[in-house]
Amino acid sequence: TLARVLEDLCAAVGALKTPPAPATLSLLATAAHHPLLACRGRPSAGVWQSVSTKARFTEATPGVAAAWWRSLRALLGSARKLPMDEPTGLRNACLASARLFRTLTPDSVAALQEEARQLVKECTDALHSEEVAKETDWDVAVFFALEGRLYVEEGTYIAEEREDKNVKKNKFLKDLYDDDDLVADKRAAAPSAGANKFLPPDRKGKDKPGSKAKAKASSAPSAGNMTASDIEAAKIAEQSATRSRIRTYLDEAKFALDALVALVDIPDVRPVLGDAAPELIRHLLILLKSPLTVLRSQRCLRALVRQFVPEDVLPFKALLPEALTVVVKGWLQRTPSACGTPGDTPVVDVVLESASIKKVMPAAPFALVLPMIMRVLSDSCYALQALCSRALLLLEKQLVLGAEVPDVRISGVFDCLG
Repeated sequence: TLARVLEDLCAAVGALKTPPAPATLSLLATAAHHPLLACRGRPSAGVWQSVSTKARFTEATPGVAAAWWRSLRALLGSARKLPMDEPTGLRNACLASARLFRTLTPDSVAALQEEARQLVKECTDALHSEEVAKETDWDVAVFFALEGRLYVEEGTYIAEEREDKNVKKNKFLKDLYDDDDLVADKRAAAPSAGANKFLPPDRKGKDKPGSKAKAKASSAPSAGNMTASDIEAAKIAEQSATRSRIRTYLDEAKFALDALVALVDIPDVRPVLGDAAPELIRHLLILLKSPLTVLRSQRCLRALVRQFVPEDVLPFKALLPEALTVVVKGWLQRTPSACGTPGDTPVVDVVLESASIKKVMPAAPFALVLPMIMRVLSDSCYALQALCSRALLLLEKQLVLGAEVPDVRISGVFDCLG
């Protein structure tokens, strides 16, 4: 089978006297996580365990391990450019190999965290939050429409050209001719005798010079003489180009989000993600606003909340992704059923009421709760009076306890208080 062939290759690599190239180790590690090698009785983790033992991955020195992680990070950067529906399975294999950023030896932790820090930065830059924020509602609706069919906004009236039956006719001349339109067509089609009277003998009955060229030129569709089907085909092509443009950066953003989810579960990488959490959360809040990325962003937020938010400071931390979605979309005064959230009480109220005012929040949890506090205070009104009081009390207590406000949020805090 393919798994045995890969094991034989890894055994040959492990038997070498000189350490193999980092690119070779990266390719072997990626191949071990390919979907073709996994089965129900032996998942990818089991294949990797056998391969890593035979290729002696765990015996690598810190220098070799750092070079291997650097090569693996470059491979992930190349796989990020692949389309989501690529048929070879390489994209999924590279994404699964992101879980390999683990410590091989006790003295390689520093090298691992340095490479993981670079990988987290690259994934954060690949989220394309600015491009997502610039997309109009029309382009988003076109992206989700069917390919090959013209998308028209629901409820739009499409006018059709109809024959005009309301034509005035002279009733006194009606009996003189059988049909006025037919007589007019015959008169227009009949050649004029006076027009050919003064033509030379060799020119009579022939077309004027250049008339055929003009006819050919007029047969090609242009902006002035396009038919309804030509216009519809042009609009369909324009909408297909819009989908292709959005799909190019959206596939890369989804790969980056999935890679971040894989890194969250690695114990040695969590300190790196904790340091990058404030900047990462800022991008995720932008992605939550768009239907293009809201589901993947909520999945990434759930992974971050699971690892970085302690239950003693936020008991209802499981509702944080939904609460942040309500906040960024400005749905504070909507009912839970209209927002699509569980329960009869708004999730923002539940989260802020459960937040502790006696224990200081670490940087990552406070970076998640602070956007809710700021939005509630900015949208303060009579209907949100109780929620505003709770948000203001929570902000005051956490600042007194020593909670750190991210640098990107300092000016926003003063604005909402003003």
